Amino acid sequence: MKTEKKCKICHTAFTPEKRHPRQKICSKPECRRKSRIAALRKWRKLYPEYFKNRTDNVEKIRAWRKAHPDYYPKYREAHPELKKKTLKYVRAHRAKKRAFLQEKGFSLEAMVSKNKI
Repeated sequence: MKTEKKCKICHTAFTPEKRHPRQKICSKPECRRKSRIAALRKWRKLYPEYFKNRTDNVEKIRAWRKAHPDYYPKYREAHPELKKKTLKYVRAHRAKKRAFLQEKGFSLEAMVSKNKI
């Protein structure tokens, strides 16, 4: 016998998923979206300092890179397979971006001349 529960968001009756008997939110996209937003707000309230001091981290990284200028060239030399993997990823990302821009009506020639893509 399946038990019905009331959704915490829309207050309609729903049957929980078979493998998730403690489910509290129905599977409607709107309810799931609102649940995720609430969970994010709760998390941000619990950890308010998580995204702070990012500029400090950037400055620390810049200082470390300046102090170790030969680290990345040596690392790339020691791991040549990563270059191929990175190039493959970058090319796919750029192709996706170009397709998106074309779909939105942007001129690719203008974007290329401005080094935007």
